[in-house]
Amino acid sequence: MLHFIRQAGTLTLTLEEINDVLDLQRRGQQSCERVTGILDAHIARIDRKPADLRRLHRSLPTARRAAARRGGHDAVVCQIIEYTPAESIRA
Repeated sequence: MLHFIRQAGTLTLTLEEINDVLDLQRRGQQSCERVTGILDAHIARIDRKPADLRRLHRSLPTARRAAARRGGHDAVVCQIIEYTPAESIRA
């Protein structure tokens, strides 16, 4: 069992996903189909990551330049975070 959990962790399954697969096994159901679905979702998330990182890479210099212009005096904590539009980072 511990070997399975370690191996699942190396495949980036979350503890919740591992528990879900183990629950299927405990109920006597085949878990490989569920694991295939989990891995497909992880692959899709990894495939999206480069584009997400490129968007973030483009937005960070903009936030940095805006920070230099504002001076930070009207921020509660940190104006770089408070005044960077979230959509420019998540877009």
